[in-house]
Amino acid sequence: MSEESASKIERGLDVVLSTSTSQKKDKRATRRELMKTLRKSGEGETNKIRAGIQLVDKFIPGSEDLIASILSNYSKLPFEFSKKDKKVFDAGGEGTLFAFGEAGNRKVLKVYRESLGLRGDALQKKALEVQADYEKIKSLFGHIPNLIPDEQFLLLHSPLLKKPAVASVQPFVEGTVRDFFTDFTPEERINTIENNPLLREQFIDFAQTHERMNLQEGKCLDLLGDKNLSIVEHDGKARLVFLDPHHMYKSPGLSGRNDLSTTLAVRIADIKEVLADVKPKTELAPTGTG
Repeated sequence: MSEESASKIERGLDVVLSTSTSQKKDKRATRRELMKTLRKSGEGETNKIRAGIQLVDKFIPGSEDLIASILSNYSKLPFEFSKKDKKVFDAGGEGTLFAFGEAGNRKVLKVYRESLGLRGDALQKKALEVQADYEKIKSLFGHIPNLIPDEQFLLLHSPLLKKPAVASVQPFVEGTVRDFFTDFTPEERINTIENNPLLREQFIDFAQTHERMNLQEGKCLDLLGDKNLSIVEHDGKARLVFLDPHHMYKSPGLSGRNDLSTTLAVRIADIKEVLADVKPKTELAPTGTG
């Protein structure tokens, strides 16, 4: 079997595992909604796999737990995982996330799906690419307090059948995490920013830095992922966090993906509009200079 074929199979199995061990089973779709996803033309492969696994469990209760027990093996992880930690905290298009550790010192382990199936030099190369993406974004936005989580990178035997993979570890973000674009009304978002001085200062710096990058390098951050850019409320305070600092796109869109390109362009414009609302125009610094 070729490395490409092995990689595709392992990535598919990882989607199966992340679905069958998810902490979010109580928020599942109905049978009708799952069937609609499976039949929908243009629906992503990952979403179809998840829908299929969930639908099987609807008809054969307990099948997801059986699948998880067959596919998962945590014995080679370099961390102690309790029983509750062996549930997927979150899963996106890029990878699978596990939260682990004691209260007050929780961490998040992200296993990068695109690294599954790689071996030797190819796996090492992928690890360097993932780390370089993070370090580039950190170099541009790391001056903004608490915006970019600290990350450490490693090669490990993943929970998927102990298969080698690239992973990262970052501190668990405590509090209520709300997506900047989808979890607020426009008025609520402006009020939240205006009523929290630290958040306001963070956002202004973030928006101006992002626009400079857009103008000077023709690139933008990945603003598409769920809660990639979030407002986090904890202990009566709010702050801006960029939870998954690993991808930049050519601005204003994604080649060959017009639907996502449009969403990205709308969100870039949204940031500019919010910036204009929270900071008087007379205070706005020029964005075309370094």
